[in-house]
Amino acid sequence: MASTLVDPTEGFISLPLKESNFEIQRPYNLPIDQRYSFIDGVRKLWVYKTDKPHKPTSPTHPRTEIRIRVSTA
Repeated sequence: MASTLVDPTEGFISLPLKESNFEIQRPYNLPIDQRYSFIDGVRKLWVYKTDKPHKPTSPTHPRTEIRIRVSTA
């Protein structure tokens, strides 16, 4: 069988991101710097199994993540 290489970025549009596009979701009872750092262009996030969810009413498991919000309008 012949293999065809496909560009994994085909169909994607490059958009500039600003710090305002990033929402850090972390345990609701901790400050951001306890679960996130951005040093020398490297973003680091960490989570522990004993962490709370990102909102007191959330049924999700512990997590720390970046939510990216971009308007294409």
